[in-house]
Amino acid sequence: MEYLALSLTCAIWVLFDGLSRRAKVLPWVLGVAMAGPILMAVYLAKRPLRRGEIREGGVAWNILKNLVIFWTLLMLVVAISAAAELGEHSNSLAFMATTLSLGMIAGIWFFPFIGAVGIAFLVKKSSIIEEGPTGRLAGQTDSTSILISGWVPWAAIGAAWLVLIAGTVALRSYKIRRAEVFPQTQPSQPQTTTPPDVTLVSTLAGHTDGVESVAFSPDGRSLASCSGDNTIKLWEVATGRELRTLVGHTWPISSVAFSPDGRTLASGTYDGTIKLWEVASGHEVRTLTGKAGYVKSVAFSPDGRTLASASCAEDKNIRLWEVATGRELRTLPGPTKQIFSVAFSPDVRTVAWGTLDMGTLDNPTITLWEVDTGRELRTLAGLANFVKHVAFSPDGRTLASGGYDTTIKLWDVTTGHELRTLAGHTNWVTSVAFSPGGRTLASGAFDGTIMLWDVATGRELRTLTGHAEGVYSVAFSPDGRTLASGSSDKTIKLWRWQE
Repeated sequence: MEYLALSLTCAIWVLFDGLSRRAKVLPWVLGVAMAGPILMAVYLAKRPLRRGEIREGGVAWNILKNLVIFWTLLMLVVAISAAAELGEHSNSLAFMATTLSLGMIAGIWFFPFIGAVGIAFLVKKSSIIEEGPTGRLAGQTDSTSILISGWVPWAAIGAAWLVLIAGTVALRSYKIRRAEVFPQTQPSQPQTTTPPDVTLVSTLAGHTDGVESVAFSPDGRSLASCSGDNTIKLWEVATGRELRTLVGHTWPISSVAFSPDGRTLASGTYDGTIKLWEVASGHEVRTLTGKAGYVKSVAFSPDGRTLASASCAEDKNIRLWEVATGRELRTLPGPTKQIFSVAFSPDVRTVAWGTLDMGTLDNPTITLWEVDTGRELRTLAGLANFVKHVAFSPDGRTLASGGYDTTIKLWDVTTGHELRTLAGHTNWVTSVAFSPGGRTLASGAFDGTIMLWDVATGRELRTLTGHAEGVYSVAFSPDGRTLASGSSDKTIKLWRWQE
């Protein structure tokens, strides 16, 4: 983006500057538009000089000097954009990503700069001095019009370049506000809407970064939450009291899940590791390590014997683990696919996940696989954008998916046909959850809202607002009377309602 803007700006400037110097400008304009600052450096080293202009050091030295100047300008724009992104986001993932980006920018800039400076001193010949007018300007007398024609393009393109820089920063800020890893949806004043039959019971605060996942224990008495602050917290649902903090991960934690017996908690992180914890003591039982890649989702099978993990980045696979031993049972491959969510069917026979083909950045699909054989059963297609979360209904007949097209889709698991689309959110849908009775679906989105839907009709029942930023995760308690929501505003909210 920055390089394209710089190339077009340089091409426009060359057009005006070349016309004012009576140069054959069209080849230069086309060349600079395609090659950018690289060819611009050659143009500046060879263009005709006006009266009073001096060029010293020879063509080679001037080309290298101009390359350094333009490369530095490009890196400055990229750095400003990256700094703007960091200013928009305070969580640890944003800090790490932006720090890495700035480090790469510094590295890319440093070596060409040092190399160009070194070569420039070797090839510079101080005896070579050109003084204007030269070329087609050689027979031209100095005049005010020539002077003005020379400075007007500089001023005009300089102003245009400032506008482009401001536009680039604004566009990046807008995009990142809508991004998956660093969402920011910040209403001017948080609103709390509590319909008569839905009550906000409590707000749990304690995390120092966004809450990425929440999960109820099978008995409904405890709630687990994980965050970009590298910690897991266990809460007492009845009182909202923090029970304990589990520490051991060194990277942000993306997902937590209780085992069906409630004795074990699984957590997945951005460094590619999964940890199993003893809930009663908070002690780490074991660490499961596969190939490198962000673990975006973990899910226990309903019988508690198997754990599934979904990965993106380098490792784009679903891995099945034996809980008792920590042994990897099977890898369900997804080559070139980014996988963001995984879910077991209630009968433990099927696992579902949503993917995006990173080779083409399109063809988002949901895939159903047979657990025992690792055989692909079917692919659900027809999605406008990739899927962030999937969930089976309690009877296993319906699959819900939420994604980056701001909608929720309900699918017939047996046939793979789409049943209906639920529309209402204004930003990416990050989480979907069925109530224990299966009649209601909850969805959370980056627009900061939670929506409750009638599964049979697709009708919107309620919209809950109260989070100051995007909602990452929603979960129903086993009795269906409490809904938990985790947000990038660093809080968890508990809502009481009756299905």
